[in-house]
Amino acid sequence: PAAGTLTLNAGVVFKFPVGNYAQIDGTLLTNGTATDAVAFTTYADDSFGGDSNGDGASGVTGGQWWGLFFNDGADASSLTYATVAGAGYGGTASLELTNADISAQYCTLRDGSQSGVDLNGTAAKPRIQRCQIINNGGIAITGASFDAVPYVARNLASGNGGDYMLVTQTSVGADAFIGSGAGVNGVVVLNSILSVPVGRTLTIGPGVTFKFRNVGTYVDVYGTLDTQGSFTSPVVFTTFGDDAFGGDTNGGGASSVAAGQWWSIFFNAGSTGTVEGLLVRGSGYGGTAGVTCNSNGVTLRQCRVEHGSAGGFKFTAAAAVEHVAVWSTSGNGIELQGGAFDVRHATTHGGTRGLYRSGAWSGDIVDSIAWAASTANFQGFVAADVRYSDAVGALGGLGNINVDPLFIDSATGNLGLQVGSPCIGTGDPLSELDADCSSSDMGAYPRFGAQAPAAYCVGKTNSVGCTPYIGFSGYASASSTDAFIVRAFDIVAQQNGIFFYGTSGATSAPFQGGTKCVASPTLRTPIQNAGGLTGAPTCTGVLSVDFNAWIQSNVDAALISGATVNIQAWYRDPGINSTTGLSNALQFGICN
Repeated sequence: PAAGTLTLNAGVVFKFPVGNYAQIDGTLLTNGTATDAVAFTTYADDSFGGDSNGDGASGVTGGQWWGLFFNDGADASSLTYATVAGAGYGGTASLELTNADISAQYCTLRDGSQSGVDLNGTAAKPRIQRCQIINNGGIAITGASFDAVPYVARNLASGNGGDYMLVTQTSVGADAFIGSGAGVNGVVVLNSILSVPVGRTLTIGPGVTFKFRNVGTYVDVYGTLDTQGSFTSPVVFTTFGDDAFGGDTNGGGASSVAAGQWWSIFFNAGSTGTVEGLLVRGSGYGGTAGVTCNSNGVTLRQCRVEHGSAGGFKFTAAAAVEHVAVWSTSGNGIELQGGAFDVRHATTHGGTRGLYRSGAWSGDIVDSIAWAASTANFQGFVAADVRYSDAVGALGGLGNINVDPLFIDSATGNLGLQVGSPCIGTGDPLSELDADCSSSDMGAYPRFGAQAPAAYCVGKTNSVGCTPYIGFSGYASASSTDAFIVRAFDIVAQQNGIFFYGTSGATSAPFQGGTKCVASPTLRTPIQNAGGLTGAPTCTGVLSVDFNAWIQSNVDAALISGATVNIQAWYRDPGINSTTGLSNALQFGICN
């Protein structure tokens, strides 16, 4: 009952006759271990406690009992290493949650006739972390609101009626950060339109994958959408049947992305966002481009649209557009209907038109490539609009060329530049240097040398089971006014941390139970809190520093043009013996 607490230690087994259940209005705590779980199962299940019903050898049959019902008021309940087997009688999930913000970690939900977890479309925000959901008749986790997504991560599912987390209420109701491993099998499935309302901010870390279950859905941004991915570790929005990210989510066997399955990501007038590392696949339903931007408060960097049926990007406004790519998409690669922004370092391949001005856009196309379009690579421009770009045809213009860019493998979507490409080092001399401090290349994918930022070494697995890792945005410069953001992801939430760095090279030395990757001597950046979810520990913390601001503050005389820097994150981790944690490391050169 509401006033009660029941604590079950490792090895406790409950068996339920047909049609029975457990109702929790107060607090249920299970203290199982990896080798000795707390079990809730059927009377006939011999795998826990032997042949209790005396009927000879028998296993688990789904639908024999209802399951565990957690009601409003059961928020303090916490299941650790609990197994729930054979539930589903009456059409119920193994865990039925009604406004119950329980915790479940390292649990196994198996052999039920219905779903593993049902949030029943309520406002429940349970912390479901590192659970296994196996051989149930329904969807692994269902009935979730979008606000529950940040709390559900690193769960594995197989053999269910649906091996995924289904979000049925898809409006962002509170500011949120969604990190890697979100949902089930690293995927979050959206049942309808994802809406980011005015006044709300949704931030998505690298490696997160969203799939649209229904044809004709889309992302509708009126507030703020920030993504923190990159070309190599993107934030993905794709179709339910796309096996390339997150595996066979729809259980349809081997399948690939199909174009035209969902609409677009719409940035409406007044919306804001710094959108980095966004990958859009399978868009184009209703004749829409994969990304439609109507706001001058949105910046796009390292974004890509592929396998769309109706174009890549369409702009009536934007703050900045740079390092964007379109491949294997019908229609126009990048259509410019309006706005007064430049397009820098774009690459389009195929489609009807590569770069196309169709309205009152005013800006410049710089350091870009449009190749293999069926109608025109560049259309609607005059020579003064385009400079230091490739495949301009008879347009002319300053620094433009019209030769094969020599992509590495355009047939498979690798639009990087081969050695000897005429686009290497032939960009605008007034453009900022590439991240390896070399002269600007044309296109979205510069060919980097040794000075470009590169991750190395290995992070230390923390008390929540995550291994923090480094990401970055931009490049290091002694003079650029742009930011160079270094981030460490998968940090234990709400813990303090720093970055430490040096200019004496890399190392690999034992340090506080992990590996010190930066050679001494080192300096450190100021202490900061990683943020993330409060309450039970999670891997939702992020540490970040604008290293260009640090360079240009002159706090360290060694941070000059031409120097090579190694940097690593360190933070508090009270749940581990050393009480400290470490990320992997990043090495980069400082440009002028």
